[in-house]
Amino acid sequence: MTRSLRLSSPEPQAAPPPEAQLLAAALRPTPGQRVLLRQCDAELAVALAAAGARVTFADTQLAALVAARDHARARGVQITLLDTLSPLPDSAASYDLVAIHAPPVRAQTRRMLVEAADLLLPGGHLYLVGANDAGIRPAIDDAQALFGGISAPTLRARRRLVTARRPADLPPAPDWARAPGIAPGSWLAYTVDLADGPLAVRALPGVFAADRLDAGTRLLLQHLAVQPGVRALDVGCGTGIIGAAIARRGAAHVTLVDSDLWAVAAAQETLAANTITNATVRAHDARARIGERYNLVVINPPFHRGVITDYALGRAIVAQASAALVPGGRLLLVANEFVRYDAQLTEQLAEVQVLAQDAGYRVLSGRARA
Repeated sequence: MTRSLRLSSPEPQAAPPPEAQLLAAALRPTPGQRVLLRQCDAELAVALAAAGARVTFADTQLAALVAARDHARARGVQITLLDTLSPLPDSAASYDLVAIHAPPVRAQTRRMLVEAADLLLPGGHLYLVGANDAGIRPAIDDAQALFGGISAPTLRARRRLVTARRPADLPPAPDWARAPGIAPGSWLAYTVDLADGPLAVRALPGVFAADRLDAGTRLLLQHLAVQPGVRALDVGCGTGIIGAAIARRGAAHVTLVDSDLWAVAAAQETLAANTITNATVRAHDARARIGERYNLVVINPPFHRGVITDYALGRAIVAQASAALVPGGRLLLVANEFVRYDAQLTEQLAEVQVLAQDAGYRVLSGRARA
């Protein structure tokens, strides 16, 4: 007799997410089977590993990987954390089960589905789950097109879960499966014209401004003066446009950080595409202490966490960015004009001023006190 996996939330009074509950009821790996979880609940990964599965946990967000690591340590089980963009090509045809909690960006889900088809062993199973209001229906259509057959959906709390068996011979891939950014190993690519010349940008679905230079960044770059020899930090670097521009304008070295691992990969590719060698990219939760100190810190703080408006997130990131300045160091911040950081910056920095305002954005500047 098979038993349902028991999930417990890290927060004692919070129930596991509906998606995790659906997957826990559906997944039945036998001991030793290889399971890949993408964008799934950390507790689910730990429960599967405790039941004997060989679990690889992948997520675009650094915080999710940290949570999975901490849960696994607390339970005394071992899981593999995927901190690279993709397990391909090394792990092709290696997994018995692949489970995907579909992100709201369809192209991002499509890339994960195309990779799942390559990662599954013939006869292996895909599990796809997501919310009705986050695009699960078109994701199910995409899985149907890739695998050639799909189960009837299981429903719970406006969520849907479907499964598909990977046939020995996949049906002909739809055209979208070969599109840039969706095909494994491919990138979205565009060029932006900056004051110091064109910049080749590489991006991935789901990364901020993946297909264009956004208006806020454009305004900031128009007012970005870089003193020669500075050490600079680009917080929430996205595709790496700001960090690359700082590196080309005379900085001794630029550190680019982002909590989104796909953004980190895209920024690294942008630097490589432009042969920029005085910059490095690393994954970092910018709400946490940065550690090093910099002469210049530039930030385009988010005010969304997924689809949720979260001004506290932006304020926490701004606080850590301000604390990363050397005495006299300068911070530049661009934000939608309705998101007001003036009071916070005035409390934390000196010489706070509005450098520019246009197209619904403002660029603020401040200096660290001596």
